[in-house]
Amino acid sequence: MFPEKNDPGTQLETSMNSQNTSKPRASRAMSTFAVLATLALGILIGTVITHSVRGALQNHANDATPLSMPSPQQLSSTFSQIAKQIEPTVVNISTETALKAPTK
Repeated sequence: MFPEKNDPGTQLETSMNSQNTSKPRASRAMSTFAVLATLALGILIGTVITHSVRGALQNHANDATPLSMPSPQQLSSTFSQIAKQIEPTVVNISTETALKAPTK
């Protein structure tokens, strides 16, 4: 019923199975190597570019005035004032859904 160990068909089948499992391993190893090589090359290029690029000095215009940010308390009180003015205009929105009849 069971093939013998010395059967040529069994030996051929065994050698084919070992070849099939080695191909995915080699493919996976090559894929992993390609990804790591690409990442290493990207890091190298990024490092070279970062060290060679320098920003230009900013020239400030004499007539420009810097923007000032209001304090958080001032922003909060302004928001509260606007909310009180708009409050009467808020409406209640309700929806109704019509259910479909079940199909058989």
